[in-house]
Amino acid sequence: KYHIYHLRDVHCYQFSQPGFCSVLSSFGQKKGESNSAIALQKIGEDAIPALIKILNDRRPIRSIGYWRNFVPERVILRYQDAAIQILNSIMPTYFYRRNSTCAYFSIEEESAREEIISSIQNWLEKSKGKSEVEKKWLAVKENPGIYQLIELLHDLAFKHNQKDEVLNELRRQLKFRDPIQQPQLSYLMC
Repeated sequence: KYHIYHLRDVHCYQFSQPGFCSVLSSFGQKKGESNSAIALQKIGEDAIPALIKILNDRRPIRSIGYWRNFVPERVILRYQDAAIQILNSIMPTYFYRRNSTCAYFSIEEESAREEIISSIQNWLEKSKGKSEVEKKWLAVKENPGIYQLIELLHDLAFKHNQKDEVLNELRRQLKFRDPIQQPQLSYLMC
């Protein structure tokens, strides 16, 4: 509760242009200053339920993003932006992937945000009491983006010795994924 409350005080800066403002970096913070986003990340999976609760919280925090510093538009990050960044770092895959360098969770369409929140809640409910391998397979079933899928399947095949299961999943994915993604799937199969 303490760290959720103090997300309001997180004021991180954008490192590059174009880029985005990461609340999990210490770039721009004063020496010795605490960062509640990093503290929540360190708590790990135990923080997930509290972070899910604030995925609709539109209160601003002190972090700002922009496309380029010479363009006058700025995005004031919100609790929900911090929550999704922390969740993406804790969970086995990114459930939210930015579509452009100036995109943030808080400025996505409400329907897109609701779909992502539902997917995270579904994964959390099903993953209770499961092993790391089972949690990763559940994340695969949530149909993440192609890069997250490849990363998950690569880990499962090589880190967790699940090569046969991964090959079966890749064959299945080839049937319904966009044809432009087939080379990435085929490469992992090789």
